[in-house]
Amino acid sequence: MIYEYRCKDHGKFSYNCAMDDRQAPKPCPECLNLSGFIISSSRFVLEGVSGDFPTAAAAWDKRHIGAYKK
Repeated sequence: MIYEYRCKDHGKFSYNCAMDDRQAPKPCPECLNLSGFIISSSRFVLEGVSGDFPTAAAAWDKRHIGAYKK
């Protein structure tokens, strides 16, 4: 998995490691100083029309699957 770390001198960077190893400090790619793990916001967006799930599900189906049904 890819996790984010923050170097005190160079800011955020990503590092690919096992989930069990994510808390251990990782070397900054620029200065090689060990940097701590940070929790960042997610990078995905849920699609939907409203908070009403049946309406949102029907709208998603119409846009994505319904276009291919003939």
